[in-house]
Amino acid sequence: MSSSVRFENRAYRLPGVLLLIVSLTSCGGSGQVPVNRVSGKVLLGGNPATGATVRFVPIQPTAATAKLRPMSVVGEDGSYTLATYGYGDGAPEGQYNVFITWPTPDELTEPGEIPDDYRRLNETYGDRKKPKLRATVKKGDNEIPAFELK
Repeated sequence: MSSSVRFENRAYRLPGVLLLIVSLTSCGGSGQVPVNRVSGKVLLGGNPATGATVRFVPIQPTAATAKLRPMSVVGEDGSYTLATYGYGDGAPEGQYNVFITWPTPDELTEPGEIPDDYRRLNETYGDRKKPKLRATVKKGDNEIPAFELK
């Protein structure tokens, strides 16, 4: 009977332990590389590239940054703010290849929401083997010059 009591006590502790682990890892706990605020604009033919995904991939990653891919979605005004661990927190210092892509349209896509030539744009600016865009992130706040796509 005492073993079932111990089991029940452990069962009640498990959710609390899991909650503690999740809260520690999501609050900038150990193992997270420091990030710097990064924002900029993406323009397509001089207009905002609304809905495009901007992804920064480290050029010379360290062990700590090898799997990090700071990203954002371009807003209606063409602006983006990168996120690595949480909304708008930024990116680690370093040099990056920048990839810009659009999602494949589906039945829920509004007309004009995705460029007609999105496939060509994805091949041009989203090809991981032939990066066309670069950016450098430094300590502090970073305003990246606008990426002007054609």
